[in-house]
Amino acid sequence: MTQEEINAEQQGINDGQRKINGQLCRVDWMLVEVLRLLRVEIKKLPAAHQLDFERIDAVLTRAYQTSAAVAEIRPPGCEPTLVVDPNWTIERAA
Repeated sequence: MTQEEINAEQQGINDGQRKINGQLCRVDWMLVEVLRLLRVEIKKLPAAHQLDFERIDAVLTRAYQTSAAVAEIRPPGCEPTLVVDPNWTIERAA
């Protein structure tokens, strides 16, 4: 293979991955929107006063922003220095 052929093949791979990332972002954003709609309805319930809606909002915002980063040129998880926290929980996310 020539360098030109390799570059063309890599460009095709990059284009395909970009499309996949875009679709994954759209799914994430739709799910975040559904959760926000559910949050509005849940807040109307009598027992809702026990829920921490500021924290819920913070986690939903973080999820949206993290998903948006997937569409960037260097998505999270593609850097060799990324260290995944095995102890991550939703409680620690906000």
